[in-house]
Amino acid sequence: MKIKLHADKNQLREMVKILEPKEVCFFHQSAKKLIDVVEYVKELGVEKVSLPIKRKLLILN
Repeated sequence: MKIKLHADKNQLREMVKILEPKEVCFFHQSAKKLIDVVEYVKELGVEKVSLPIKRKLLILN
């Protein structure tokens, strides 16, 4: 399932709360921009956060 989020922490928090995902993958972002977001998502209870890079998957936590 892909969900588009537009830099809104409230929207992200609500989606994680409702869907209770074990993994979140961010598309179209750089790893540097996601460092704070990864920590926030982990605090929400998501076990794994990743980022696809040229047919590979970069695990951020």
